[in-house]
Amino acid sequence: MYRQGENDLDKILTKAACQHIVDDDGDADSDEDADEETTTTVPIMYNRGLFFVSDVVTDRAFRLPQGRIPSKDVICAIYKSATMACIEEKFQMVVLKRKRGGGAHPERTANKRGKTMDVQYIAGQCMLPHGGTRQPMKLAEAGVKIRKALQMSGEDVALDHDNGCHSDNEMTVDQVVEQILYQFPYDLMQISPNFKSRRKGAQTLLTRGQREGVTANVFKSFDFSQVFARFQYCVVDEDKWYNHVFGHLFPAKGERPPENAQNYHTATYFRRWVTNVMNRQSPHSADITRKKVYKEFFKELRWVPYPHSHRIWDTKVMDTRSWVYVPKGVTKTATVQLAFNARFWWKERATLSVGPTVEELRQEEEESSIDEENE
Repeated sequence: MYRQGENDLDKILTKAACQHIVDDDGDADSDEDADEETTTTVPIMYNRGLFFVSDVVTDRAFRLPQGRIPSKDVICAIYKSATMACIEEKFQMVVLKRKRGGGAHPERTANKRGKTMDVQYIAGQCMLPHGGTRQPMKLAEAGVKIRKALQMSGEDVALDHDNGCHSDNEMTVDQVVEQILYQFPYDLMQISPNFKSRRKGAQTLLTRGQREGVTANVFKSFDFSQVFARFQYCVVDEDKWYNHVFGHLFPAKGERPPENAQNYHTATYFRRWVTNVMNRQSPHSADITRKKVYKEFFKELRWVPYPHSHRIWDTKVMDTRSWVYVPKGVTKTATVQLAFNARFWWKERATLSVGPTVEELRQEEEESSIDEENE
């Protein structure tokens, strides 16, 4: 959190960051100034204090990181007030109170957001997905090319590259694809489903901080003890893993889900894959890119959400023989559908583990039914 100090530099920064309006009461200093097209502006909301959440990020525009809400205790400490009620009285705020129960659980995913944040801004710098542990795909050496995107230019277009990150036009085809693969696991967890009740958090056991730092390693293990407490899975052979699962998550050139499909258009990785890679490559280059991404990245994953044409994450209970509900012995409720890669499952199925025990899940079900009755 940041609050302006009392020195001159802090005041200048605060006033510059405030929204300004035209000062209709301001008078020109002289007749000469009045003839020129000069306008005096004044900051608004300055007297109420200005606060920044985390760091201000520059990407051709100033914006604040999404989804980081300060706690009530922090806000009270900043305004030197005992309670939020004191702050509401101080600022004469009119607050509409909910008649029932508290607000949403703080660990719920923001999967209704327009789009996921670029993962490089979470880390504060541009990074590649292999992190030194996996060799680049060497697409350029294979003859793969990518057309540059149209970009505005001119004196009135201010491009800010001080944050150390680069546009797709400044990166090689390998760097563009590598950043998409780095974005992929982050996006999947950011758009993962929540429980129906707003009092409950996300269906994943990963905390908000863990979801922000997730990597592809999460999808390279059948250890779900820190990922999911319950789920349903379907083991898919290599043909279905490539044509259905990979085909939905990394579609071929000219293919894309319906406009009303959920999750797909929200995921930054998916939009960049379609717009910045497939749409800017020839059919030949696009085919080589997909095969390399599958062979050197996707083929090594143990599991991913089981995608459908209408959404990436689905929670409908599947009662067919090909689906297994985990853990056994609990009531089947809506939970995430996962696709297991048969290439690894039959050799590593002994490593499968889940989160809480059956007894803990049953206790959770009883508490949920009590909450629903109270509501």
